[in-house]
Amino acid sequence: MLITREDDSAKNLKKGKEDNNYLVWNKKIPNTELEKFKKIIEEKYGLRFESYRDLHEWSVTNFSNYWEEAWNYLGLIASKPHDEVFVKTGPGFLDNEWFTGMAFNYAENILRIRDNREALIYLDEDGNIEKVTFAEMFQEVKLYAAAFRKHGLQKGDRVACYMSNRKEAIFAFLATTSIGAIWGGPQPFYGERAATNIVSKLEAKFLIEWTDSDNGEEYQMFAINYLHFIYYIIILCERFLTDCPSLERIIIVPTVSETLARDISHIPNSCFLVSFLESGKSSNGEVPDIVFEQLPFNHPISVSFTSGTTGLPKGPVHAAGSLLGTLTHFALHWDLKSGDTVHSFYPMGWGVWNYFVACMSLGVKLLLHSGFPYGMKDGYNVWDVISEYKVSFIFLVTSLVDKLEKIKAAPRPSNTNFEHLKAIALGGCAVKVQNYKYIQSIVKDDVLISCLYGATENYYPSLEKIITCLFMLLKLRCPR
Repeated sequence: MLITREDDSAKNLKKGKEDNNYLVWNKKIPNTELEKFKKIIEEKYGLRFESYRDLHEWSVTNFSNYWEEAWNYLGLIASKPHDEVFVKTGPGFLDNEWFTGMAFNYAENILRIRDNREALIYLDEDGNIEKVTFAEMFQEVKLYAAAFRKHGLQKGDRVACYMSNRKEAIFAFLATTSIGAIWGGPQPFYGERAATNIVSKLEAKFLIEWTDSDNGEEYQMFAINYLHFIYYIIILCERFLTDCPSLERIIIVPTVSETLARDISHIPNSCFLVSFLESGKSSNGEVPDIVFEQLPFNHPISVSFTSGTTGLPKGPVHAAGSLLGTLTHFALHWDLKSGDTVHSFYPMGWGVWNYFVACMSLGVKLLLHSGFPYGMKDGYNVWDVISEYKVSFIFLVTSLVDKLEKIKAAPRPSNTNFEHLKAIALGGCAVKVQNYKYIQSIVKDDVLISCLYGATENYYPSLEKIITCLFMLLKLRCPR
């Protein structure tokens, strides 16, 4: 039988339809957090939801009730309850106020667990591992906050961070928000002009930065030795002071021993992290109790600058109340609970860095992977990390998945247990059917792989502009 060009076209079209209808998920998980939440709503409001679609319909129709119930379900802490959940302040789409009259603190809710369960695991490309418990994290944040206050940080001031995916950034961020100051900064692989532009635009009062280019070979600023990199950082400090007149203090985090041997006395208002933290202690060596400033729901906590691909970087300001939308993602969508582990290799400066910090409010462990996942010491890659550290949830940028497949990245035979893995989210650019197929060839077939779209502006609702969808509940109608 002769195969005509039309026959070829028909076959290709059929194959394309089959590919585009590739089944990714077909499983019912019992006893999820969402199921528990649904039953609470049904009992309280005398309703019966036959499906998720019914619950979704109720949540967007009765969004004030939904967000109030979500706050209560998550057990978040507020020193003063809200007067009204939602107030329309004008005719515009963004003319809204949420949880008016409420007083609470973002950092206090992240730090509400203070026992000896693991809160953080730090892992770098060389195989170095550090673990921090919730109790230890609270004490660290307490010390950072005391030092910041001692040096004059106040509500509304800005703190810039120029650092990779390290625990020190977490501690400094939570200390900053405990005071009511605002956090932000450039991504660590930005060069000096881009970095100083962002710090200057932020009008930062403090800058905390590190001295080790550990963001992976793909994004290292220089393929040179540590001494040269340290010299570069010191030169950069001087550039920051020149171009950012608001800076009053530069705090240097030494991550290699060579740093401490350097003389930084010629850099005005600079100090190493250890001496900065020591300054926060009282004369008898004790650390003052941490004070969580009680602030409105729409009080700013961070500025996540865009990458600048469509012009100069823009700095959306994110509110403390964004914590609520983020936690509904972790609890209700990803079904994460205390004891689960979230993996993140996104450094400070990416919107997703802030996003993952929030998971610790639920008792979820945060694995900070400093570096890029293609190859680590002894041939490890991200699949080995997911298996070995029993990761429950991970977000993967689509282009990263493409490269993992291209280099045929796979876990070692000893690291093929993915029974703890609940979900993988993909996004950053268009997700292809082949991405799903590659991932399912590595992990178990019934892992939920979800496609997410968005950018920095979408990860949190903006200051005083917390729009109705608050992450999850967006109802779109297309004209017919």
